[in-house]
Amino acid sequence: GIMNLMYIAEPGCEPALGNSFAAGIDLRAKQALKLRPGATGTVGTGLRVKLPTNHVGFVRGRSGLAFRKNVWAFEGTIDEDYTGEIAILLMNNGVEEYDVAKGERVAQLVIVPVTRCTPTVTPFLIGPMGGRGDNGFGSTGTI
Repeated sequence: GIMNLMYIAEPGCEPALGNSFAAGIDLRAKQALKLRPGATGTVGTGLRVKLPTNHVGFVRGRSGLAFRKNVWAFEGTIDEDYTGEIAILLMNNGVEEYDVAKGERVAQLVIVPVTRCTPTVTPFLIGPMGGRGDNGFGSTGTI
């Protein structure tokens, strides 16, 4: 289905899908930013959104930026009641300085439905456990 996303954006910061198959909406830097190797920095997007009821927005990095320049966006969660500006925390994991350009696509916003739950304390867990018990990472024997 299609949903409408209400937003306010500074000029040049309007959200857009990269193509008709994109799951995430591109988020752009509203100002330039210099990132030294190993440094982090925050860049505003100039974008505020009003998410639909019972939806959440996940800020995700752009794989092209990470793959080509080794600049990663930290993931974040936009709850439906947050209407402030979305900001992106970036980290330069490369060995060279990276200049984020004004208007550059730095992250994406993926909007998904939410199923809410009420955590309940219990003395033990009931039901099929799948045979793994409390075995964690790597316990299925696959990499």
